[in-house]
Amino acid sequence: MIISSLKSIYKKINNKIVHSVGEEKMPYRVQIEYLEKFSDPKDDFERSYFKYKCFCRYCYYKRKWILFIYNFGAMFLLPVVYAKLKNRRKENSLIEKVDAVIENIPRLRNEDVIPVELLEKYHKIKEIENIDYSELFLSEDAEHIYKEVKKRYFFHFYYRMIIMQKLGQFTKYLECYHPKAVVFYSCEREFSGPLQALLCEKYGAEYISFMHGDYLSTLSLAFQRYSVYYIWDESYKIMFEKLKCVSPMIVYRPSKLKGIATLIDEKDCTYFATYYFSDETKAEAAIINKVFRKFESQGLRTKVRPHPRFSDMEMIRATFKDVEIENPQKCNLADSISQSLYIIGLNTTVLSEAFFSGKKVVVDDLSNKEKYELLEERGYITMKRPHLLLSVLKDEVYKEYDDRYAFYRKL
Repeated sequence: MIISSLKSIYKKINNKIVHSVGEEKMPYRVQIEYLEKFSDPKDDFERSYFKYKCFCRYCYYKRKWILFIYNFGAMFLLPVVYAKLKNRRKENSLIEKVDAVIENIPRLRNEDVIPVELLEKYHKIKEIENIDYSELFLSEDAEHIYKEVKKRYFFHFYYRMIIMQKLGQFTKYLECYHPKAVVFYSCEREFSGPLQALLCEKYGAEYISFMHGDYLSTLSLAFQRYSVYYIWDESYKIMFEKLKCVSPMIVYRPSKLKGIATLIDEKDCTYFATYYFSDETKAEAAIINKVFRKFESQGLRTKVRPHPRFSDMEMIRATFKDVEIENPQKCNLADSISQSLYIIGLNTTVLSEAFFSGKKVVVDDLSNKEKYELLEERGYITMKRPHLLLSVLKDEVYKEYDDRYAFYRKL
């Protein structure tokens, strides 16, 4: 009961910090300087530890005190959790033999990003929709890996705790289902990754992952390794190699980049422009609101769409009092994109989805100029494709729009 409560508190704190909005972020130049200090890892143990260092430096930038608390708490929990995972070993056996175990939890469904090649290759699949921590256990192989981690990094209790739990999680999949592959996504930042790959390979299985969105080069992604990693574009291979990742990479195009929206005549679009939020701050939202109010003042109907997980809804409602706020739960993304002439954002996968749907894509170069100026250097894929800039669209509001256009309102 106590451990369960502590886990719940940890998750709330960690999610708030790792996915924080408006908090001071580690400058990109500082990230690169920090990454350059590392030598090439000698093995998966060192690779995992290097990744842990990079993850913590980035996600807890100027918040080292939180890591101290995590480490202090883990020091007391480790013996208890270790004993539980080890003692459960004999209670588990083969449940069902499958070709692959694939993560597909409700809040991060993967149907629109999972490589079709994997579904064609692995016919009998066990879907993991939730992780029951009470069922985790350590096999002998997993315990050997954990003991090596303990030997090398004894005083890093928090690091060891996470590694142990992830090894316990993968042990369950490998022992209970005997898969040829364990397929997970949305885990590029997990510092346990190299050791999870090592454990899978000891069982003769592969640890496979695939992208779930467009990425910018970021320190927390460094040093990852999978048996195979599926990427959306060849340019991501360059990005990950610069981040000292060593996974064999295969380029594929997910279904979400095959044109999800209906391309309609621009006169039938019900909105002139839609802004797609990611993790914008209050100050950035105020700049976007000013631009959209200008559009509205010229009779051009607009809307903004909050990110379903990361946006501060209270802040958005307070800022956009004169602009329509779209409800992501009531309007699906495909319809949202279809209805708008211009699709606008700073760093969002929606711009890729709009591009492959044949829509007019606009990159926001106004709300955060420092972020914008680094987009190309950080490998933002939209910068390599035809696009407009918000500053240009703002200053060249087209005069030919009239009531022939569905989004025009005569003032």
